[in-house]
Amino acid sequence: MNRVLIFLFVFTTLFACKSADDATAVADMHSQVMVVHDEVMPKMGDIYKVKKQLKLQLSEQIESTDSTRSDLLMAIKDLEKADDGMMQWMSDFKSSYKGATDAETIAYLKSEKEKISKVSIEMKEAISNGQKLMNQ
Repeated sequence: MNRVLIFLFVFTTLFACKSADDATAVADMHSQVMVVHDEVMPKMGDIYKVKKQLKLQLSEQIESTDSTRSDLLMAIKDLEKADDGMMQWMSDFKSSYKGATDAETIAYLKSEKEKISKVSIEMKEAISNGQKLMNQ
């Protein structure tokens, strides 16, 4: 009887530790996703400002057929794509993981971290390229 109690105690302790470790891993992964999101979200304002300036420059070149006009159009398109990418990611992101195991949740969050990291890169590149055109 004593051995059974010891076994149950050890089993319960190990299971509780694993569950706590998994919960910590989920929280950590969620935090990593949100760090990327929170770092790039304020850049939505930059996208708007740069796009507005580029559209102003574009309207001043309405008669032009040179490569600058084409570059402006491409930069505006890239900014809109980056903006749409962030909006789509936020729309698709699930912050509730009810019914999912910790392993499934961690896998989901890793996938979301990759997606938001890609969105972040696209946003930063679009803003940078747009700003370069504004300064020409």
